[in-house]
Amino acid sequence: MKKCLSLSGQLLIAVCLFGQASTNPIPRIITQNGHHALLVDGKPFFMFGGQAHNSSAWPGMMPQFWQAAEILHLNTLEIPLYWEQIEPQHGKFDFSLIDTLLKQARSHKVRLVLLP
Repeated sequence: MKKCLSLSGQLLIAVCLFGQASTNPIPRIITQNGHHALLVDGKPFFMFGGQAHNSSAWPGMMPQFWQAAEILHLNTLEIPLYWEQIEPQHGKFDFSLIDTLLKQARSHKVRLVLLP
């Protein structure tokens, strides 16, 4: 179980670090004068997000979520990921789903929160 959690954590860090354009700073939380703010691309960011249900990160279901995000004017979408999507066979990794999600999110101008 610890190994799975560790791998999930590493995956999340890798997506955060390598999935962003190199010119954008990593999102962070700052505190000034007793107030907290989330900075994304160096500017305050108010997350107006939605969450896809547990089995919806499969490619065939994503078009309806992008459409819903656009209709609702969402800027963030939480999407669950399952380890068997990343490692379908022991020792063989496939990051194409994450690559697809990142590409689609960028084309719809929506941020992703990947839920391991």
